[in-house]
Amino acid sequence: EDILLQLAFESENINKHEDAINFLTSILELNSENETALYELGFCFDVSNQLDRGKDYFLDFLDKQPYSHIAWFNLGITYGKLNLYEKAIEAYDFAIAIKEDFSSAYFNKAHCYGQQEKHLIALKCFEETLQFETEDALSYYYIGECHEKLENFEKAISNYKKAVKLDEFLADGWLGIGSCFFELDRNLESLSYIRKAIELDDLNPDYHYLYGDVKSILGFKEEALNAFLKVQELEPDNEDIVIDICNIYQELENPEAAMNQFCTAVQEQANNAKLLYNFVAFLFKNGDLINAQFYLDIALKK
Repeated sequence: EDILLQLAFESENINKHEDAINFLTSILELNSENETALYELGFCFDVSNQLDRGKDYFLDFLDKQPYSHIAWFNLGITYGKLNLYEKAIEAYDFAIAIKEDFSSAYFNKAHCYGQQEKHLIALKCFEETLQFETEDALSYYYIGECHEKLENFEKAISNYKKAVKLDEFLADGWLGIGSCFFELDRNLESLSYIRKAIELDDLNPDYHYLYGDVKSILGFKEEALNAFLKVQELEPDNEDIVIDICNIYQELENPEAAMNQFCTAVQEQANNAKLLYNFVAFLFKNGDLINAQFYLDIALKK
């Protein structure tokens, strides 16, 4: 078993996941209770994008070893990756029934509920996670996220703060605090938290987008424009950012720059009806009724 496990690890290190799968299944034929082999096998099926094969393997394995909480857990992960969330939840429930303090199963189960927008149930599962493990930044972060989705912004802020206290490098936690203050119209308070998130992760377009929104509301249009242009640089396929950039250009009394942005975007995003309607409004506002009529017809067809 030990030799096969080392061979599996070495195969993973050089990205020969098929070889690793063969070594790991050989281990489980020798000892079906080898927990490390089970976890690694689930990982290999995942990273090699063999989810259906993994599902079939663990279903077959559980026919022979129905009390393996790790196999149920791996099956849950596989179902989750296949977007079969109800089946994933059922698998996690079996894992929890076998091992009541299996915190990772509660955690993943909560994610499945979150993916289905069932934030109240997800919140309960994340809170259960904390009963069976030491305080964890990610658990508090996701509890905060659930509260934010449920518009319990003060509770969300409280949990996000617990998360960043445990892990000061958790950029999403800092952004979560800023986002909640933004929702509460406490825009000046939100800025420092959003800046902290950007400082930790300068390549996340969502962070710059929120920063631009806050700066725009506070009247700092040039800074908002720079933030939106950064979003466009990081995420050129974003269908909404062009509209925000053009609106800022108009507020800065620069219709020529707005026109250039719109014309380029309309060519690149020909099926973006929302963009077309905003372009029509821009043309109408600027007195170009012939082109406004032309693009309105196109937008209506879309």
